[in-house]
Order: sequence, then C-alpha cells, then structure tokens
Amino acid sequence: MSKVIVVAGMHRSGTSLVCQQLAELGVRFNGDLLPPSKHNKRGYYENKKLICFHDRLIKTHAKSWRDYRSLRSLNAGEVFDYEGAVSIARELRGGGGVVALKDPRICFFLKQWVDVLGDCVVVAPVRDPSEVVDSLMRRGDLLREYRGKRLAAIHAGYSLWKMYNEACLAYLQAVPGSGFLVNSGAGFSVAALSSGLKDFGLVLPGSGNDSESSSVLDESLVSTQPHRLVRFVRYLRPDVLRLYSAILGICDRAAGGS
Repeated sequence: MSKVIVVAGMHRSGTSLVCQQLAELGVRFNGDLLPPSKHNKRGYYENKKLICFHDRLIKTHAKSWRDYRSLRSLNAGEVFDYEGAVSIARELRGGGGVVALKDPRICFFLKQWVDVLGDCVVVAPVRDPSEVVDSLMRRGDLLREYRGKRLAAIHAGYSLWKMYNEACLAYLQAVPGSGFLVNSGAGFSVAALSSGLKDFGLVLPGSGNDSESSSVLDESLVSTQPHRLVRFVRYLRPDVLRLYSAILGICDRAAGGS
C-alpha cells in the first residue's frame, strides 16, 4: 500500500499552497473536494467528507474550530471515530499511487489518523501568526464567531494559531521521523518541500524543478501589511512569538541540513 501524505496546519497557513504543489508533482487528492472560492481561488484540496467528519468530532466539545476555549478540553482519543475514519480512508486511498489528504482540523487528530492510515508522512506548513490572524479577520471568520468584538477576535486568532501549531509540533516531536514542518510564508520553496518528501522515500515526478515562491503563491494567501491592531496584539502575545521563533528555527535547521 502506498504512502499517504497528511497535510496539517492552521487555517490560512498555506496548506492549500502546499497541496497545490503536491498536485503539480503528481500527488492525487481523492473524493469530492471543496470548490475554489474568492478566499482561495485555486482550491482548498479538502475532502468534504473529511471536513464533516472532523466537524462532528470537534462539536462534541466546541461550537466550531474557532472556539479555542472549548477546544482546550477536546480529548482526541475519546471522541475519535475509528470506524468512520477507516471508511473515509478507504475512499481517500482509492486508485493507487501517492495520495494526500488535507484539513486543518486534522492537527488535533494526527495520532489517530496515522494509526488508521499506516504508512504516511505528515507535512505541516507554518505561516507568520500575524498574517494568519489578519487573513482570518479579513475573511470574517473570527468576527462572526466573536460577535463583532474585534480585540477578542484577534486574541482568539492568535490563540488558535498557537493551539494548531502546538498540536502539530507536539506530534512531530513525540514521533520522530513522522513528518516535517515547512515554512509556507514568503520564503516558501518547492525545493524544500520536495527535499523533505525525499527524506521519506517520496521522489515525485517534477521534484527536481524548483520555482520561485512568487510564481506559486496563491494571491489570496499573500498578505498586505497586517492591520495595525493585529500587529499591536501580536506584541501582547509573547507565547505566540516564542513558539513561532522556535518553529522557524526548526525549519531553518532542516533547510540547512538538506
């Protein structure tokens, strides 16, 4: 059975960008996928069944993936539906070859999905927290969740960024050799993505053809200067800045060793 690539990371963090590149390298995304939208014009590469599956699990503890306070009490081991996951995995793996699945919510269920999928590699894109929060604010997700309270919504965005990235990092550190982080910001490199996959025995068609990050970035992911309030709150969150600095260090060391 072929290896599965699991793309996990915070919403608006370049997970779709990574999937776009994987698709161009010959990786397949099976099933009924979310269509493109004004917020992601090249598509999300997210299987609708997978999204509904994770939403159902999350709603055992929280209103939605944006409800960071309630998400803190989520126990993945208790709520995970292995029977349902096996059924979805069968569809996602259909057709042979290298396949991938992607849904930001998968960050909270990485151990369970790896148990179901078996031979897989986790790819976790990471983007500057201010850019992520600014993107979420411009899209309106957080403002709707927090009833128009802008400051509360921005703080929530930073807390969500921290939760999602801590979940990915915790899994990758607990299970060495299970996957890698990739900087999906302005310095995104297709070569770094291909090199990381090669370390796991995945040499994909076209892997040797790197391209400039500016030519592959979805324009909907390119942030202008984040709103001044987003930038102000950033410096009230040293916990977020410490985590981001640590993650960038990991990415830099990995790039230096490739």
